[in-house]
Amino acid sequence: MKNIVFTLLVLSSHLAANTKYTSGSKKCPQADELNNYINVPLFHNLKNIATTENIQNLDLHTEQQQDYQDFELEIYFELYQKFDPKKKLLLLIPGGPGNDHQMLHDYAVMMKKNTSILEQYNVISMDHRGLGCSRPLFPGAEPDKALMMRHAASDIDLIRKFLVGESGKITLFGESYGTFLAQTYALLYPDKTDKLFLSAALSSYKDFENAQRKYETLAISSIPGLYERYDRLKQEFPNYAKKFIEWTVFPFYDYSGRTQTIPTQFAKLESALQLAQYELADELVTQTPWVMEKLMRSIVCMEIYKYSDDPTQFHMFPENFSHCQEYQGNFDYFDYTNDLKNITAPTFLWSGFYDHVTPTEGMSQIAKLIPDNFLYVDPHLGHMITQKEECFLSLFEGFLAGDSSQGLKVKTLQSACQQPPKSDE
Repeated sequence: MKNIVFTLLVLSSHLAANTKYTSGSKKCPQADELNNYINVPLFHNLKNIATTENIQNLDLHTEQQQDYQDFELEIYFELYQKFDPKKKLLLLIPGGPGNDHQMLHDYAVMMKKNTSILEQYNVISMDHRGLGCSRPLFPGAEPDKALMMRHAASDIDLIRKFLVGESGKITLFGESYGTFLAQTYALLYPDKTDKLFLSAALSSYKDFENAQRKYETLAISSIPGLYERYDRLKQEFPNYAKKFIEWTVFPFYDYSGRTQTIPTQFAKLESALQLAQYELADELVTQTPWVMEKLMRSIVCMEIYKYSDDPTQFHMFPENFSHCQEYQGNFDYFDYTNDLKNITAPTFLWSGFYDHVTPTEGMSQIAKLIPDNFLYVDPHLGHMITQKEECFLSLFEGFLAGDSSQGLKVKTLQSACQQPPKSDE
């Protein structure tokens, strides 16, 4: 039955070639000089195409590769400008997992205003298999394991070969989940990786476990004057304290969220509880529900988040991660701790001191393991690198141009890096 279902999916995808399906509210473009689609195997033959020995105990999915050997997916990637064979290739890998190629436009606009990167590079982005314009006509039909990072990395390599040929190299910029995938690519295709820029990275599921363990302390201690007030809340209203910490996870991504939104919301919660306005208090700690794409569920549950049914364990995203129990038997948590020494490409590591999802400790560990790297820890930011656009672009352009570690260090001492963000956008 699975073969029949997927055959229908592939056939329908080909029949719809001239009338592309929509991605959310956006219509996916036809293939042209900027927009491209390539066919990729549902399960790549990793043993024959990648340096799999660089990742210890990597499941090659040989059985699935044989079962689905005739099945393909259509992967979408987009160039910001018409391809120039004289330029190098730079791929911006969306995070999430679940974000799409829109990051190409967000980042390229910044580069165009403030750097010469677009003059040196063909800058592209992509939609991960299973979402955006890479989504099949019948979403959810892909086997879960087909969405794992090892196959997504091989999709990237086919894009590389399509644009710059068998011997051409690629530079990867990854943010958040994009850094996990960038590391996977650099390990599986070391000879094809030119440079890596990793913003907010993890190299192991253990780093995310650590992030969850330390979150309450990080969140409360990073906001001046909140520690004692929060401690009183825990003693008097422990249930509201727990819900408040869970609520803070999303605003904590943002600089103004951490410095303004969270303390303001806490003051409102204190007032509501003092006045016994419990209905208002409930509203103040209620999170807006969100839906995880199948791609995100599969990667998060199988590779990144170690599922636990312990009710006392803190979860940053409790409602969303509760369904990970459905993946029992398919867990394959990634841990590159013993593999990062095999990354040979020059690597820039950007970390925010207040990053609550990909903590600085994890990135410091990465810096000890990748042979050729430069680590910068921003003193004000958390997970979002673009909140210091000038600093980021200066370091990114310098790194791509081959600046020495000393040259990069000098750039980090400039006011654009040492001062808090100028706006709350």
